[in-house]
Amino acid sequence: AIEKASEKAKQLTYQLLAFSRKQRISPTKLIVNNVIQELSKMLRRLIGEDITINTSLSGKLVPIQADQGQIEQIIINLMVNAADAISDCSATKPKIITISTSNITLDYDFTSTHPGSKVGMYLLLEIADTGKGMDKKTMEHIFEPFYTTKAQGKGTGLGLATVYGIVKQNNGYIDVDSVPGKGTTFKIYWPRIEAFQEETAPQEEDRRPQPAGGSEVILLVEDDSIIRNITCKHLQQAGYTVIEADNGADALEKAEKAPTSIDLLFTDMVMPVMSGRELAKKIAPLYPTIEILYTSGYFDDRAWGNDSPIPEEKFIDKPYDQNELLKRIRQLLDSRKI
Repeated sequence: AIEKASEKAKQLTYQLLAFSRKQRISPTKLIVNNVIQELSKMLRRLIGEDITINTSLSGKLVPIQADQGQIEQIIINLMVNAADAISDCSATKPKIITISTSNITLDYDFTSTHPGSKVGMYLLLEIADTGKGMDKKTMEHIFEPFYTTKAQGKGTGLGLATVYGIVKQNNGYIDVDSVPGKGTTFKIYWPRIEAFQEETAPQEEDRRPQPAGGSEVILLVEDDSIIRNITCKHLQQAGYTVIEADNGADALEKAEKAPTSIDLLFTDMVMPVMSGRELAKKIAPLYPTIEILYTSGYFDDRAWGNDSPIPEEKFIDKPYDQNELLKRIRQLLDSRKI
C-alpha cells in the first residue's frame, strides 16, 4: 500500500510540474510517428482489446523539436481519456480511437477565430474517439487541474491539464471538437522545426539522399496493428506492393493465394499462432528466391528458439527507423540471386 501511494504521489507531482510548465525537459529532434510506433504495445494494453485503434499517419511527416517523454505523456493521456469516454457508451456503439498525424500551416483566417493560436507551420496530432462526447459546459472546464467527469477514485483530473501545460510550454496550440453522443477529437498543433530556421534550411533538408524504394512485392506480417499500418504506408509510398497479414497463419494463407510472386517476407518474430521463423520455413518452398527480413523487440528463446542465429543483415531491431527499414529491404532485394 505504501509503494502504491508513493508511486501515485510521484505521478501526481510529475503531472503538476508539467501543468505548471516547470518540468525539466530535454528537447531533441524527433518524428512523432516513431514515438507512436514505440508506444503501440503499451497503448494496446492500456486501451484494451475491445477498442479498435486506427491510424492515419503521414508518411512525409516533418520532424519537431520536443522532449520525447512529454510527447509520450500527451499521447498516453489523450488515448486513456478517449478509452474512458468510450467505456461509458452502450455496448452496441462502435468503439474506435483514431490517431492521425499530418503537416499543416495555420494562416490568419484560422488564428483570427482561434484565440491563442499563431500563424506558422505545425505538426498536427489528432486523437479522435467514438465516445460519449461533451457538452459546451464540460468543454469549458476540461483543461482545468483536478477537474474530472470520472467517478471518485478513477482519475486525478490532471490528465488533460497536463497535456495543456506541455503544449503551452512548447509554444503549441490545443483544440477540441466534441458532439454529445458522437465523440471527441483533440487536436495538438506542435511547431515544426522549419518554423524556427532560416529560409535556406528546408532546401538543405531536401538535398539529403532518401532511401531507395522499389516495385517488388512485400509480405508484411505484424500482429500489432499500429506498427503494421505505419510500416505498410511507408513501404507503399516507396513504391512497393504490400500484402498485409496480422499473424503467421493469415500470412501463409495469403502467400498461397497471392496472384503474383512475393519478393520479400518482412515478419515479426514473436506472434500468436505461428512464429516468424516457422512462417519463413513454410513460405520458402512456395517462393524459392524470396528474401526474409525479421524484426523483434525480444531477444529470448521465444524469438530465437533452437534454430541457428539469424544473419545480422536479415534482422532489424524494434523499434526500427522507417528509413533504415527501407535501406535494409533494398539491400536484401539487390543482393538476391535469381
